[in-house]
Amino acid sequence: MDAVYVLIAVLALAGIGGVLVAAARCAWELPLYVGGALGGAVLYGVVASPWIEGKAFAIASPALLLAAAVGALTRLSFALAGSKVPSSWA
Repeated sequence: MDAVYVLIAVLALAGIGGVLVAAARCAWELPLYVGGALGGAVLYGVVASPWIEGKAFAIASPALLLAAAVGALTRLSFALAGSKVPSSWA
């Protein structure tokens, strides 16, 4: 498997984890931001030209990176604190 696909999979898993952590803490800003950005990008991808689709996904990409950073930093904070990682993260 190409290294790019591995990194995309790691980013996707960390992003999903970040959204789940934010939802579990009732911090709805991140899930709403990610959902709105992805929903808008997919909507423009369906109804607009390829150039607009590319712009929409470029605008939505920081939301995905933010969610992945939240997921990765949450996992890192569990590791540094020595506390047990929840079973959903193992």
